[in-house]
Amino acid sequence: MSSPFFVYLFKSLTMLFFSNYKFKETVKGDVLHIMYSGRIRKKEIEEIMNKIYALLYKHNLQKILIDSLKADVQLEMAHIMQMAKTHPPIFKRAKTAVVEKPKNKAQYELYQTVTENHDLNLKFFNDMKEAEEWLAS
Repeated sequence: MSSPFFVYLFKSLTMLFFSNYKFKETVKGDVLHIMYSGRIRKKEIEEIMNKIYALLYKHNLQKILIDSLKADVQLEMAHIMQMAKTHPPIFKRAKTAVVEKPKNKAQYELYQTVTENHDLNLKFFNDMKEAEEWLAS
């Protein structure tokens, strides 16, 4: 029987060395900039969102710019709907712009519709400049 510590250690090291995505964050003025790339599925998007929540608590920011143009995001409809309903209050208070590939329009339109019904100020864009202008308004 494996000890819980070794199971945790193995999972952590596996995630560290075999992760399918890259994540980068910077703070520019009053905006938390997030960029992620690579293969993004349910597990990865949950990890990314948990990192974003932690960064919001750490920096106490109200604006988020997420660049996922270099990511291959493929989520199932049920997960999109569930995730859009379960954001913590710190994320709900933020104004969030997500820059996404046009090919994922069906995914992000569904997500945006569900988030609008759960008091999130979130909007998707295909152009970084438009997203930045919206955040500044």
